[in-house]
Amino acid sequence: MARQERCGLLTLPPEIQTKILSHLAVSFGKSSIHAALKSCKQLYEIALPLTVKVFRNTVPYPGTHGPCSRARNIQFLRYILIFKPWLAEHVETVILGRFSTDHGGGADGEETAQGQESIDREELAIYQRYIQLRLGQLPSGDTASWCDSWVEDLGNRTSDAQVALILLACPNIRTLYFEVSDSNHFIRLLRMVRDISNRNDQPGDPGSGRDGGHCPKMSVPLCNLQEVFHEQGDFRERQQDFHMEASELFALPRLRVYEALGVQGTQSAVASFESLPLRASPIEEISLTNSFCTWPIFHILGSCKGLKKFEYSYYSPPWLDAPSLLMPADIMDVVWFHRHTLEYLYLNLHEDSDHRWDPDESEYERLYLGMRFRQMRSLKTLIVGMQALTGMLASKPRYHHNMPLKVEGAPRMVDCLPDNLERITIHSCGEAILDQLQELVKSACQGRLKKLNYICVLYDYWRVNNEEILEYHQKFPEFRREPEGRSVITVVGLQLQEANIHDSYGTFPLAPEGLTNFMSKIYAPHLRRQHLERRMNHEYWNAEYNYEDDPTLFDEYA
Repeated sequence: MARQERCGLLTLPPEIQTKILSHLAVSFGKSSIHAALKSCKQLYEIALPLTVKVFRNTVPYPGTHGPCSRARNIQFLRYILIFKPWLAEHVETVILGRFSTDHGGGADGEETAQGQESIDREELAIYQRYIQLRLGQLPSGDTASWCDSWVEDLGNRTSDAQVALILLACPNIRTLYFEVSDSNHFIRLLRMVRDISNRNDQPGDPGSGRDGGHCPKMSVPLCNLQEVFHEQGDFRERQQDFHMEASELFALPRLRVYEALGVQGTQSAVASFESLPLRASPIEEISLTNSFCTWPIFHILGSCKGLKKFEYSYYSPPWLDAPSLLMPADIMDVVWFHRHTLEYLYLNLHEDSDHRWDPDESEYERLYLGMRFRQMRSLKTLIVGMQALTGMLASKPRYHHNMPLKVEGAPRMVDCLPDNLERITIHSCGEAILDQLQELVKSACQGRLKKLNYICVLYDYWRVNNEEILEYHQKFPEFRREPEGRSVITVVGLQLQEANIHDSYGTFPLAPEGLTNFMSKIYAPHLRRQHLERRMNHEYWNAEYNYEDDPTLFDEYA
């Protein structure tokens, strides 16, 4: 009997070794990939590109937002442009805290003495030649003055200039997370990429007439970017408009996922997005969380070719003069353009909030999605409030007594839902929905909505008779569909007020009652994952809805 040879990591093909070791290079937490560098020469060659796969420069816990480290930017630039420039093409994910145009202070904060880094003249000359080479190849007009100011700001340790150079140097960035910041070179880089994308002529190929035969082949900066997340930061400290970066990002040729946290909509934002061509952006997924962006949303969604996923949750900080809330009919107007492509829709419009409702001037049909919603032919998953579907509120709002409890003439819920819907979650419910709920379940089993297999109803705990609601749902029979015999799952949850509020919190400092940063991909990805698991999940609504605030939970993310 032949002796079986043991198969170890070193005997595997290089591509398999890369696949295995790539799991050690994580976006958040303490990466273990550097340990592989010390094991042997063979694994060193495989692991080295993976050490730069993710560049993360953010403040550690317990900070819930803050500046990126200028010293870390300098160290990374030195590594990918001087020591090992061939590694720049392996950078795929960049995660940044706040950066700014300040020279060595201000929003960037003070660095510790041991973290101080500076750029000497030789390094600066290398960066200058690199920027001149890259900008000189681009059909974007006179770039000499920009290059000079860029190099000057690099010498002044401006984090905005450092970040822009990192993005310029790494051609294969797929994912970019950043805090909305005071920027100059970063925004100019985005505008340059947009201008290139809008022109027919592209940078010269090697040996082309444009460059006299000496231009090396190059890729357009950020041309491979596929996912962007940015957040507003602490509303109480800064009110930077998001539209300056966002409107430029929407023109990137391969961007598919765009998510923003805590954005605000101003007249300037409307003007920025109005400049975008209609139905031109390749973005397929948009999430605006904790947003008080209203009218710019028409231009944001209108710029996309075919949206597949849209999430919108509203939040207005009490210290800001927020614009009027979007009504369900307003949302219907903007998603209507994507009725052939939209598959997932999440809406939390906080229906009992201040809509600045004037019963003498308001149009009641704006309070629900209406019959047009039935024509959303591709929609498979819907998460929405009761009022948006039925025109009914769970109860009178505490402070806004002019809001109608029920809109006469609103269509029945079962009549306005799309034919291909598979899953529906209805939140912010009251007892008024019980009558229409029976119709919905019956239609899922025997009627038009034959693809609907999951129905979740979340009642506002503080607005209903909990015992009566639970007793009613216990009487629901187990519906079976013929001839497939598949179940139509119907579940119910009691929505705690604290949990409802959590869905609208953005990035805030530590509060006496615990952590409040739930949706940040930059500063609290672990809390975000935990929150998304609980959000609109009936199993969690019925339970205690508290997050652990033990600092040791954050050790692996420091």
